Amino acid sequence: MVFVFDTLRADRMSVYGHSAPTTPFFDQASGEFLRFADVKAPAPWTVPSHASMFTGLWPAEHGAQWGKIFLDDEFVTLAELLRDAGFYNFGYSANLFLSEETGLIQGFEDFETAKRTRDILAKLPAALDKAAASGRRFFLFVNVMDAHIPFNMHRYRKQFGVEGRGPIWAHSIKWRVNAGTERFDDEMKAQHHAAYDAAVRYLDDVGRDVVDMLRDRELLDETALVFTSDHGEGLGWHPEIGHSISAWEEQLDVPLLVRFPRARRGGLVFEPTTSLAAFTPSALDWLGVARPAHLRDAPGLEQAARTPLSADYRDYFSEVGRQSNMDLAEAYPELAERVTHLHIYYCDQHKLMVDPRGGRQLYDLATDPMEQYDLAEREQARLAECEARYQALAATGRYTSFDKKAEPPRPEQVDPDKQLETLRSLGYIQ
Repeated sequence: MVFVFDTLRADRMSVYGHSAPTTPFFDQASGEFLRFADVKAPAPWTVPSHASMFTGLWPAEHGAQWGKIFLDDEFVTLAELLRDAGFYNFGYSANLFLSEETGLIQGFEDFETAKRTRDILAKLPAALDKAAASGRRFFLFVNVMDAHIPFNMHRYRKQFGVEGRGPIWAHSIKWRVNAGTERFDDEMKAQHHAAYDAAVRYLDDVGRDVVDMLRDRELLDETALVFTSDHGEGLGWHPEIGHSISAWEEQLDVPLLVRFPRARRGGLVFEPTTSLAAFTPSALDWLGVARPAHLRDAPGLEQAARTPLSADYRDYFSEVGRQSNMDLAEAYPELAERVTHLHIYYCDQHKLMVDPRGGRQLYDLATDPMEQYDLAEREQARLAECEARYQALAATGRYTSFDKKAEPPRPEQVDPDKQLETLRSLGYIQ
């Protein structure tokens, strides 16, 4: 079972060290989970990150990014591999990007969308009973959106001191803050952080409910249970609020908690940096399902040292063929100028950010996890070393070329009007 808490930052969970008590259940149950301490999303928004998680491929390989918000059916997904191994695959998502329209639910026999997490939770008992009664092994995937703007704080608003709906309760406000046309002072930033924490606190309840649901059905100790996220969320440390228009760590650093059957390896922590792109190879190994030929030598989550870690952010505004993106660029020209295609290379404890204009930024994540101090000018030797390693990786095709033009999906694959509706409902356009 895989639960994606969409837009959840690892560093806002108390089980990952956050000072606020946002995850009391996961804190208490930490002795049952293997916790991956430093997991990077391969991209800072839903589609490329899920596509990588489901295929074991990097964004440049599967191509589902801005400009082509669609995973071609030529790419084999985890669900398809499990289906061929006899699994019953079913899922629920509050995120409309998990749909046939994006190609991300290939291999699922049953898949439903629901607006609210509580609606998904209400459906799970009967669905789990059906899956158990089938006599087949099953794969359940769920995506919930409570930590995505607008935050769903539920009953935790007062506990975290949030006034009303919080300062950024609509996507239109987020865009104006990003563009610098809306006031966002320190008091508002603190309120925004508190609203996010309240939403994370509710997700902790969801985790508890899922574990209880499995335990009540005597499925818990026979199930591999995964809680993770597809990307994080900018909360104001940098100019960008939300996600999808930059590649700061606050948008790339995600949680990964795994409960193996009978809580094997519970309480252990895997410290090295690893990537969500390695999830599918590991999941196949955990389930005893043979890897396909193209993933046979791919490093799993716990073999990250065997492959250089990276992220690939294709510029939101590079999708110039889409009128909605052009309209946003015209409405917020300074924001459009600031946002650029980025390649990320993790160089031991440093992070190198490369842009198509020749710009380089270098951050020491061990001493500066919030990326406030660019070391590119001061540490020339380290920059040169990381640059050489990045160039060697780029030569292998790991990154989407800065010069590559977007190749939109074919009309028979995607309904443009429906895709626009999805983008608007999730706040990616206005």
